[in-house]
Amino acid sequence: MNTNPNQGNDPNQQFGQFPAQPPQGQPSQQFSQYPGPQQFQQGPQLGQGLAIASMVLGIIALCLVCFWPISLILSILAITFGAIHLKKVSGMAVQPGKGMAIAGLVCGLIVPALAAILFFTVLSASQEIVTELEELQEQNLEGIRSFEE
Repeated sequence: MNTNPNQGNDPNQQFGQFPAQPPQGQPSQQFSQYPGPQQFQQGPQLGQGLAIASMVLGIIALCLVCFWPISLILSILAITFGAIHLKKVSGMAVQPGKGMAIAGLVCGLIVPALAAILFFTVLSASQEIVTELEELQEQNLEGIRSFEE
């Protein structure tokens, strides 16, 4: 067992490079097939803030569809931010945040349809309720008139 922690370590060795000689007690190996550390050039990073904002606002708008005025405002923002982000990254080879922007667009486009369905359902139900209440009121008035006579 190797008890010396510095045995086989070269103080001039840089991180990511193999030592010139293998440590004692280990067989010698050639690393000729190893291409060495790869250097990646990073270009300017495009912010994903609009894509994230689009997705988050779209999801919140879906959750708040029962409060349709707030939900519609959030969906408009989600659609706007998603479209702006997709336009920014459309010409790039790597399109960061594209999935989030699309998710925000889809959620933002679904919300107005759900809000319209909810609105017309509530409107129809309220009209039926008003009709039934008017019928009940007439029955009560007839019952009161017959009681008075």
